[in-house]
Amino acid sequence: MTQQSGLRNAVLVDGVRIPFLRSGSDFKNLMSYDLGQMAIKSLLTRTQIDPGKVDWVMLGSVVSNLSTSNVARDAALAAGIPPHVPAATVILACVSAN
Repeated sequence: MTQQSGLRNAVLVDGVRIPFLRSGSDFKNLMSYDLGQMAIKSLLTRTQIDPGKVDWVMLGSVVSNLSTSNVARDAALAAGIPPHVPAATVILACVSAN
């Protein structure tokens, strides 16, 4: 497979998640963007990637947050990702044992 001029390969470096907890317990006073910020900071620390080298942020959430329209954007900015980097939130609610 040849690479076309000017195109770059997409690379997924790593991923993280926050722990599973029962709803209304330890994280009850945190917003989803707070949890996202923790996950992004953890990922940057673990991989030692310079936030300025990040091209895109994709963050998933089970429950949407009514206080912000884009959880990924707020979490990325709070974690030190530069403002020019796009960030998208995927909301995928599921039935679980919560």
